[in-house]
Amino acid sequence: MDFDERSADIGVNMLKMDKLILQFENDNEEKLLDMTLGESLDVQANRLSNQICIIEESTNLHITYKEFSELTSRLAMHLLELGVQKGDNVALYSTNNLEWVAVMYATAKIGACMVTVNTNFKCMELEHLLYESDAKVLIMNQGIGSNDYVSTINQICPELKTLNTTEKLHSKSLPKLEEIIYIGKNTPIGMKNMEELFAEITDEEKKYVNQIMCSLDKRDVACMVYTSGTTGTAKGVQLTHEGIRNIGKTCGYKMKLNTDDIECLPIPLFHCFGVVLAIPACITHGSAMVIIDKFEPVKVMKAIQRYKCTSLLGVPTMFIKMLYHPEFSNYDFSSLRTGIIGGAACSYEIARQIADKMYMKKFVIGLGLTEACAIQVMTDSELPLERRMSVVGKTLPHIENKIVDPETGETLKAGEIGEMCTRGYHLMKGYYKHPELTSKVIDSEGWLHSGDLCRLESDGNYVILGRIKDMIIRGGENVFAKELENVIQEHPAIKDVSVVGIPEEKYGEDVVAFVIKKKEFDVTDKEIIDYVHARVASYKTPQYVLFVEEMPLTANGKILKRELRKTAINILR
Repeated sequence: MDFDERSADIGVNMLKMDKLILQFENDNEEKLLDMTLGESLDVQANRLSNQICIIEESTNLHITYKEFSELTSRLAMHLLELGVQKGDNVALYSTNNLEWVAVMYATAKIGACMVTVNTNFKCMELEHLLYESDAKVLIMNQGIGSNDYVSTINQICPELKTLNTTEKLHSKSLPKLEEIIYIGKNTPIGMKNMEELFAEITDEEKKYVNQIMCSLDKRDVACMVYTSGTTGTAKGVQLTHEGIRNIGKTCGYKMKLNTDDIECLPIPLFHCFGVVLAIPACITHGSAMVIIDKFEPVKVMKAIQRYKCTSLLGVPTMFIKMLYHPEFSNYDFSSLRTGIIGGAACSYEIARQIADKMYMKKFVIGLGLTEACAIQVMTDSELPLERRMSVVGKTLPHIENKIVDPETGETLKAGEIGEMCTRGYHLMKGYYKHPELTSKVIDSEGWLHSGDLCRLESDGNYVILGRIKDMIIRGGENVFAKELENVIQEHPAIKDVSVVGIPEEKYGEDVVAFVIKKKEFDVTDKEIIDYVHARVASYKTPQYVLFVEEMPLTANGKILKRELRKTAINILR
């Protein structure tokens, strides 16, 4: 390749690097870092070259910040050779691994956008996402469980079976898709292997990647996360370098992460929990991350003990599956100190066990949504546990939040219940190719309407009462599902609970509680109804309690309430 006209001015780049390093040296929780994701990684590679960055649990591979930075530059250069340019979309359909994180930072270095794919997606969903996102390149591995990604993509693109790897893909169903890259051995026909893209590059090529990286703007789109689709067709949420990096950095400060920390990541990285709250938090604080390919209770417990992890990120169902696993007592959790419990509401009882039995006394929780880089409020790790679990935290630096009346849009006072709205650097650029949908959630003044029912307390902490769409109206009275779930969860026989409303002719809606019992307890539906009735107003008391073995979950660990509603209607109506 001829680099004469595009060689980087190394003197200028080194000067910029010195300024970026100074930002890190003078950083604190109240400041925003003025750099892209790729630059933040390279700064840490300069500052902490021999510090461990990533540990891949499945292979026990350890890679330093310097090695990881160099790896991402090599991948970035080879993506450029494949024709990936600034603004192009690169889809990633893979379980958690080193390559996953490498793709995130390699695309960031050249101004491309990584499009994350839900690991549970099958043929129809994958085809929709790849078509909708205009993906130019797809990077994938074999799959997860019975979900064979290779078989899936061959159904969508039968042209692969006769494709020479020196040729571009010309797919009838996906006209924008040109290349498919495979992570793993035994590369399928028509695909390139990821190892080829990790090959060494020349010094001139390194300079070229650096030149492109230095030309990017922090407000460029770095990642597109498709919403889970639990409320409709999935949409591509465009997140910026600035939002991802600074929200991650702030969460790291909330957990008090530093270069001595080792964070265990069993969460699916394709979700913004991984893209924003996990990976960038570690990178910006120089911590190591242990990548778990997929959540399995024993696998995670072994990793915590083996690598002496100090932080753990997970959704409540993950913690419940570990706490109640028959082998739980066989593992040492004493190295744990902090972490994030996210993705869904967690009961006080489970939180207490996480703090006491798993030693995570300094964990934090927060509230946010994909469209706002996952978080806009977060708790203080020093807040007493009971108080910490009764709120979702205070507004993060450089972000504005307010509570409004969902009907009139009027701003409400502290203590009044309404919809949380948020505004600031953390907001998405919009839904990809859907400005009309973007305008429905972000108003003319730049406020994102979250759909969360909240209340601001006098000390600045926010309390969530549930989603507007999950609020049950019975006999003209508002019943907040989360409030009821918290009450029921306090019963000693209850392992997990979810409350929904179903249509009822006389009162409008009936309240139905789905309950998972602890194995050692025997409790009836009437006992639970009586328990709730003694603690809340009569109109809030469930009319029905249905016992289940497990809850229907999204890949992110969120309970699918729409499925519970369907089940309740089928059983009770």
